[in-house]
Amino acid sequence: NAIWLRDTDGDGIPDIEDEETLVQYIVRHYKQQGNTNKYELADTEEIRGQLGTIAIAVPKQYEGYVENTNVAERIPSGEITAEEKLELRLFYDTIKLTVMFKDGETVVDTQTINYGESATAPTITKEGYILSWDKDFSKVTSNLEVNAVWTKIPEEQAQYKIEHYVQTEQGKYILKETENLIGNIGDIVTAQAKTYEEYTLDETNKDTIKTGEIKENEELVLKLYYNYKKFEVIFKDGDKEVGREEVIYGGTVKPPVLTKPGHILSWDKDLNNITKDQTINAVWTKDPNYKDGNEGNTNNNTNGGKDDNTTISKTPDEGKEEQKPNILPKTGEETLTLGSIMILLGIAIVYFVKYKF
Repeated sequence: NAIWLRDTDGDGIPDIEDEETLVQYIVRHYKQQGNTNKYELADTEEIRGQLGTIAIAVPKQYEGYVENTNVAERIPSGEITAEEKLELRLFYDTIKLTVMFKDGETVVDTQTINYGESATAPTITKEGYILSWDKDFSKVTSNLEVNAVWTKIPEEQAQYKIEHYVQTEQGKYILKETENLIGNIGDIVTAQAKTYEEYTLDETNKDTIKTGEIKENEELVLKLYYNYKKFEVIFKDGDKEVGREEVIYGGTVKPPVLTKPGHILSWDKDLNNITKDQTINAVWTKDPNYKDGNEGNTNNNTNGGKDDNTTISKTPDEGKEEQKPNILPKTGEETLTLGSIMILLGIAIVYFVKYKF
């Protein structure tokens, strides 16, 4: 039986073996930002496929995210053509989880949080008892049911609390966690700082209450405050620094705006979820759709074939030779001078007198 293989360009080489019919296309992956309707670019794939075929974007697996197939801007597939570079787009939403707090059979509180976030315990009390919970509800990765555990306080002891406050992006503080502890009446107790991945203890906060005495029938509340960890991100284009930004833990940096004719800019590291000091480098990719207005004029290349036209990093006179201004029009590579114009005019007059009269 005959087997027919596609040969798009008619060169006698089947497409599956022909490098000339392989065309690059792009798949971009966007992640939802928290609970907002905004998405930010997480990954870009540059893939090659055969002309005339249908390319299908393959979803990625991101921890804490699930693909959203209902976003209007989603482009999961498309035909690969020579006229226009194909760009496919996939979108991913943060996974939402439910944490239910119960006291016996009573549901005290139900919270919906994003994957990896922490729930906040409700405040409930029971005279003569200290409250704890039977599960850890920090950095939740699955739906949880958390139950209250009550421990009776001996008569010679009393309950006290340690409240841990963390900084918000706006610079304020919110209660993150409360420890309910017991100690002997009359003892001086000291609050012990907790370890949080995104925060560091602020020992200079004026509202800190680090120590106190446990007294009968008097509530003791100790308070500790934590600030966001901060990191420095340096942007570089080659060996040249083009920007610098300080960002809080898990934050997103805004890169400087750079341009280079005939190139597409990207960065070699993720701009989201910054968790350490780092240097991010510009990556320039040739733009296949770019048309140079001076294409074919090889005499204008004065740097040995190197392309270094990034606009942010040049001063107005850097690398330029002094040139005299030319105010006359050019025809091809020749310049029409005033003398040349007079000679041509004279020839035209002689021709007209000799042959017309």
